[in-house]
Amino acid sequence: LRKMRDDNLLEAKGKGRSTYYIAGSNLLKVIDEKLVDSAPVPADSAPVPADSAPVPADSAPVPADSTPKVDVEIPTHIIDKIDRISKRGKPSEIVDIIIELCSLRPFKLVEISKLINRSPKYLLRKYIQPLMKKGELEYLYKEMDNHPEQAYCKKEVNSDR
Repeated sequence: LRKMRDDNLLEAKGKGRSTYYIAGSNLLKVIDEKLVDSAPVPADSAPVPADSAPVPADSAPVPADSTPKVDVEIPTHIIDKIDRISKRGKPSEIVDIIIELCSLRPFKLVEISKLINRSPKYLLRKYIQPLMKKGELEYLYKEMDNHPEQAYCKKEVNSDR
């Protein structure tokens, strides 16, 4: 770092433990030269809107399946129930909807949260965990509680999965 700073590739900001580095003047010159020598942008490419914000360099790509597509396989009677619950819906109505959803197929917490329009933490604390303690719901991956693809399903009467 010290050599790169001395060569003006990096510029130190801050002092002591809070020191961070930004691109120095020599590094910026090299980057500009590389950009000038790079392939030209095709004329038919769309311009970037003036009001768009730049994407941070350290951001991860958005996966194609990041938004759960859950509306497709849900029966209309359940969708009607979901539409009828208000922001202060009765807990018994929400419990019934969660159990009905999880009896269709295993649902992830984020999917249930998106459908019922409640935060995942709130759903987990207020509904999912109590339903699991009562034995009405169970994990899809029982051997690993914090599995990255963990989902909840309605517990079968004689479930040995």
